[in-house]
Amino acid sequence: MQQREISTSAAQTTEWSGYTTAKNSLNFILNQAKLLAQQYEQMEIKVSDQELSILKKQNIFDSLRDMAVHMDKLEVRLQDARARVLVTGDLNAGKSTFVNTLLRRQVVPDDQQPCTSLFVEVVDAAQNQDREEIHAFREFEDNHEILALDGVRELVEENAQNYKLLRVYCHDSRGDKSLLHNGVVDVSLIDSPGLNIDSMKTTSLFSKQQEIDVIVFVVNAENHFTLSGREFLSTALKEKAFIFIVVNKFDSIRRKDRCKSDILEQIRSISQSTFEEADSLVHFVSARNVFTNTNEQEWVDVFDHLESSLRSFIVEKRFQSKLAPIRLYLDNALDDLIHVSNYNASYYAANMMEQDLKISKTQPDVERMETIKTQHIATIDSLIESTAANITTHVISELSSFIDEIDIFLDAVEWEGFWNAWFYANTLRQVVFKLTSIRVRREHEFAKAFTLKSILKFHEQVETLLPSPIPMDTSIVDDTFSKLSLENEVESSMVRFDTTDTFDILQDYIPSLGFILLGFTGYQGLGWSALNLTTQMSKIGKMSFSAIAIGGIGFLVYSLAEMQTSIKLKTAKKTRTYLENAKFTAKTADLLSSTSRTSLRKVFWTYQNNFQNLYLKCASELEQQKKRKDDNDIFQRHFASLFAKTQSLKQQLSHVHLQQQ
Repeated sequence: MQQREISTSAAQTTEWSGYTTAKNSLNFILNQAKLLAQQYEQMEIKVSDQELSILKKQNIFDSLRDMAVHMDKLEVRLQDARARVLVTGDLNAGKSTFVNTLLRRQVVPDDQQPCTSLFVEVVDAAQNQDREEIHAFREFEDNHEILALDGVRELVEENAQNYKLLRVYCHDSRGDKSLLHNGVVDVSLIDSPGLNIDSMKTTSLFSKQQEIDVIVFVVNAENHFTLSGREFLSTALKEKAFIFIVVNKFDSIRRKDRCKSDILEQIRSISQSTFEEADSLVHFVSARNVFTNTNEQEWVDVFDHLESSLRSFIVEKRFQSKLAPIRLYLDNALDDLIHVSNYNASYYAANMMEQDLKISKTQPDVERMETIKTQHIATIDSLIESTAANITTHVISELSSFIDEIDIFLDAVEWEGFWNAWFYANTLRQVVFKLTSIRVRREHEFAKAFTLKSILKFHEQVETLLPSPIPMDTSIVDDTFSKLSLENEVESSMVRFDTTDTFDILQDYIPSLGFILLGFTGYQGLGWSALNLTTQMSKIGKMSFSAIAIGGIGFLVYSLAEMQTSIKLKTAKKTRTYLENAKFTAKTADLLSSTSRTSLRKVFWTYQNNFQNLYLKCASELEQQKKRKDDNDIFQRHFASLFAKTQSLKQQLSHVHLQQQ
């Protein structure tokens, strides 16, 4: 006998040592997991389509914060030597009656109508200096009010003060059979409102799961599992590996085998692990029959078996009741974190490759545009000046040649005789004007064409280097040159004929007319004075004056014959002189070159602005691509590191053994 006690004590010591080791391991992993969850919060997280166990994809960051908070509470629960048992279930399932039956005394009010509208935690009075009383909390774990135990029914049914939790300290005098005072673990029973009493209380109940070690789910045998019950269990099983299920009011079922089979099948679909240990975790009872002492031994035995199983689950199987839920939660949480870190590491690696590809396209574009800036854009001013200088040189050369050879172009004007000499002179002037206008227009067109040629040549040089084409608005050249009118300049530079021009034309004929007049006058004069001269002398004088008159007539005839040539040469000479004095060639060249310069500056100013905008856009895009690549690289490395750390933690968790020896 003594040997058996020693063996039992040794086994208990070994088991407790294993429990302590497992608990410490879980505590370490829990702390590390909490730190990891907090690191996830600092990053930009992408969510895949895969379903997660704990984290909610719709609000991943809130879920991560909730996970860290939950782990804090799990850590507190892990260190807490007490066992908190939540008794829950649908409305009117008999939860309060079940709690009273476990205590074998009326502590919480039970009735045919649903009574419990707040949480009632029943604790052994030994934890309150053996005083039986109620601690009423308006907020969970807040300051409390101390009330008498006999007022519990009114508090539960009325709750005029809007308490959220009643902690009831009471004695359980059953000694070794007491669940609350078992000598190993301090147990408290929490009677909860019905799941479907209202949504607010249901939500509060869900939030209390993280502070619960064991869930006892009470099912009304007549109703089986309701939708609200299934939803609750689905949430609870993400953390609790096992659920202790009490099928109450089973005595009212006529076809018990069928009911039992149906409920077990439902349990299988809800929790396979619970179904596999149904002998110790699923109990079909009638709590009221036992509590009211109906002396139906069958139900007493069944309830005794339930109590024994519950005691074993809470007290003896601490691995299952205390550690397994925490390990399950950690297992699910680490799986979620592994998936999130792996998905994000892959996502940011792919993004980094995508940015690399974009950079490989954008970088050369920016480099080519920088080449354009240094080799082409920077030379625009010199291009403008060289274009203007070439136009000036060309215009001066062409107009000077034209002016020098202007008399050649006057041969085509028809001479209509001496009497139309004035008309001929005016016609020559008009021809000169037209020819000059034509030549100026030609130079005007040359200047515009040469300006456009410079633009197009520049455009061809840079176009192939640009990532996207920048149009050059050549219409500016057309508009600028169209506004330049050289007709007035030609008109103002043209020679005009007046009375002085008439005298200039006639002065070539004055000598011949003088000789004629002299000859005739002298001849007539000799006739008047013949009485005083000898006949011989008179004849000689007359012959001389006749010769002078004939010579004058001959010279006049010659002059008149050369009048056309004379007028043409004089007009050409006067025109050249006039144009030279008016600096017509230089002014025209200056006007055309300055017009070219103005239009080029407008075109290139617009082009430079568009180029600069494109360059800044490409450079900014390249900078953003590099920044995105760097950011993605940081994120990828961070998530890869988190993935490795989380996997390592998961591996450590797999080595935590929760099997009792």
